[in-house]
Amino acid sequence: MAIEASLYRPRLHFYAPKRRQHLRRGPSGRARSRPAGDRVALVTVVLSFSAAGLVGCDNDCDFFQRCNGSVREVCGDGPDQTFHRRIRRYPCDEPNTVCIERDADHAACFLPDETICGDTFERRCEGETLIVCSSELGYTDPSNEPPRYLEGVDCEADGRSCVDYGSDASCVESR
Repeated sequence: MAIEASLYRPRLHFYAPKRRQHLRRGPSGRARSRPAGDRVALVTVVLSFSAAGLVGCDNDCDFFQRCNGSVREVCGDGPDQTFHRRIRRYPCDEPNTVCIERDADHAACFLPDETICGDTFERRCEGETLIVCSSELGYTDPSNEPPRYLEGVDCEADGRSCVDYGSDASCVESR
């Protein structure tokens, strides 16, 4: 007997063993027959409802990404995006010290001046920090794409140096 819980993505298969008959005493004291597989099937149904979320998913949050001051909060970060979702906090560190919510589901840390940029922006160096324009989120309708902001890449943190070529810049291995 197979019971399948397909209310959510995971497909859980539980198989009850072959039914074996054994004797039990009923309330009247008479021996009665009851299949052993019925108990397994009942436990399977309860586990299926629990796993399918009808009993509860034990989630701490109901969002994907958001800002809480200068901390980016991510819900369900990691392999499990359905059950036991926990809030993970990522403080905005130098040089990107401001958290900005780009849309209802995406937040990131950017430079404090919150400058909006586009495709024509030319990367540049400010000391050992490479200044770049954040990437697009990849909306199917580009007219709905949220704004992009300047973000800094600390070249020195990886043991590299920021080199400005005039019309472009990048982090390169230090010699």
